[in-house]
Amino acid sequence: MKNAKPKERKIHVALPDEVHQKLRVMCALEDVTIQEYVSRLIAKDVQDVELPVKAANTKRESRYA
Repeated sequence: MKNAKPKERKIHVALPDEVHQKLRVMCALEDVTIQEYVSRLIAKDVQDVELPVKAANTKRESRYA
C-alpha cells in the first residue's frame, strides 16, 4: 500500500522586492527553501484554528429540484 501524501494547495504571494530579497537571504542563512519557511510559518499560525465538522449523512439540497 502506498503512503498517502496529504493533498496540497498552492498559493501565490506578491512581495515588495526588498522583502523578497531579505527573505531569500534569511532562508539561505537558515538553509531552508522559501517554500519550507512559508509553509512552516503558516502552519504554526493556524495550528489552533478548528475546522468546522461536516455532518456525515446530510444531503445537499439541489437548487434545480
